[in-house]
Amino acid sequence: MLLLNSNDYFGGSMTYYLNYVKQFDVLTVLINDKKQITHTENKDDVTLIYNENEIIGANIFGLKLSIEGFCTFNKEAIKIAEEKLKPFLELTQDQQFVIAEILECEDVPDTHLHKCKVNIGSKELQIVCGAANARVGLKTVCAVVGAFMPNSLNIGAGKLKGIESFGMLCSGRELCVSGFNETGILELDDKFSIGAEFFEVI
Repeated sequence: MLLLNSNDYFGGSMTYYLNYVKQFDVLTVLINDKKQITHTENKDDVTLIYNENEIIGANIFGLKLSIEGFCTFNKEAIKIAEEKLKPFLELTQDQQFVIAEILECEDVPDTHLHKCKVNIGSKELQIVCGAANARVGLKTVCAVVGAFMPNSLNIGAGKLKGIESFGMLCSGRELCVSGFNETGILELDDKFSIGAEFFEVI
């Protein structure tokens, strides 16, 4: 068995997704959804999912957890995933949902879109956003390129109306969180620090 560091797959950075289904008592680890599954391999209570020689995911059984659904930032789920997969793959986790501030917000002509410059603490990103409440000075949440949304959608770089966009500004509905504004992208107050991982501070 070849032991790989997860960074080997993604050029030094990596994100992964965790989801627990209580009905089947299975914790799913999604590492790379861009490649097709070629085969699986059972190792006791772990099923490794491969694309050729690369581990792109895993299912871990028999955990009897009290959680349900999206659990990428649940400390118990993280510990289990890291320990169970350690013989085969060293999991690492980069930031996915970063508290950000909109520095510039320019309307895209003849559309409902805005071209935004966003500060995520470590750098500034250009992101195209369609939310009506996007505005300069707003503190919100940015799903960076590589982030796995709660529905497992993986965020990539792209273009909207020919404008490059590197991430997504998120609504509460998209992040499956309550207690915030119900329409538009999240509006955060000053207690949230730019550059912090959102799910680690709520």
